[in-house]
Amino acid sequence: MTMRGFLAVMMTGGVLLAGMAAPAWSQSDLSTLLDRLTRMEQDLNALQRQVYRNGVPASSDNASPSSSVVSEALPATVAGRLEVRLTKMEEEMRNLTGRVEEVNHAISTVSDRLDKLVADVDYRLSLLENGGSPAQSGQAGNLTAPSDSGQPGTAPGPGTLGTLTQEQLDTSSNAASMQPFAEAVTLPDGPPEAQYEFAFELLKRKEFDKAANAFTQFVEAHPKHKLAGNAQYWLGETFYARADFERAAIAFAEGFKSYNSGPKAPDNMLKLGMSLAEIGRTDQACTAFKKLADAYPSASATIKQRAATERRRINCT
Repeated sequence: MTMRGFLAVMMTGGVLLAGMAAPAWSQSDLSTLLDRLTRMEQDLNALQRQVYRNGVPASSDNASPSSSVVSEALPATVAGRLEVRLTKMEEEMRNLTGRVEEVNHAISTVSDRLDKLVADVDYRLSLLENGGSPAQSGQAGNLTAPSDSGQPGTAPGPGTLGTLTQEQLDTSSNAASMQPFAEAVTLPDGPPEAQYEFAFELLKRKEFDKAANAFTQFVEAHPKHKLAGNAQYWLGETFYARADFERAAIAFAEGFKSYNSGPKAPDNMLKLGMSLAEIGRTDQACTAFKKLADAYPSASATIKQRAATERRRINCT
């Protein structure tokens, strides 16, 4: 790449950096960087002209003159100084190139995180717009109504996710899944619906540890209740919301195993795949997304679109 080509790449990177407001670089930093590169190009051109005046033409591909050419064309002391200067300039250019590559990588990382955030917000907004908000799933009047996921298709057999077994779904030791909750809570007396609503109110207030404790107690006390699958799903969400993706995957995996024909089953499968992707289990995440499409063809368009987005993001085949 010629010096001018390199400068063009650098200037393009500078525009991108300024537009995205990367935290580690300001516009003045980029301006200084480009000024330094411009001066380096001018110095190299001056060096080439000086060598040419002493009887050695610059190479046709604009490459920097070699040390042997400089030594033959100039006195030893002058050639030595020029060679040292050229070496320093080349080293500085390599360093600057490395710094630009680091910034480009940082921008790519921020962009990926932003895409994930936007997709998650879109997903949640779609739930609200379609009347399938989390709060509605816990209302007593809607206990028998299908969720926004749509009617599930033929439910897969418990314990197997395509080629992924339940044992493989365990993302940490049993001790990790049985960690005590930091904040104790006791379900109120009354019917299961009231206890579920109590747990969900904690979730809406973002008291995630208390909500996780309450949902766990609900599932243990009412494993066959029509709301048990919903409670298991929201238990996973309490972990996912705190970026505790390992425990989220455990909760969603348990939801898949025990409640794969419930109204929250498609949502559960989607979040299982997303949690597995977050902890680096890409192949298993891709299997989960594929199983979502195969097992729940009537899932809502929102869930299907989100699954497709996640499949592309982690490069599922």
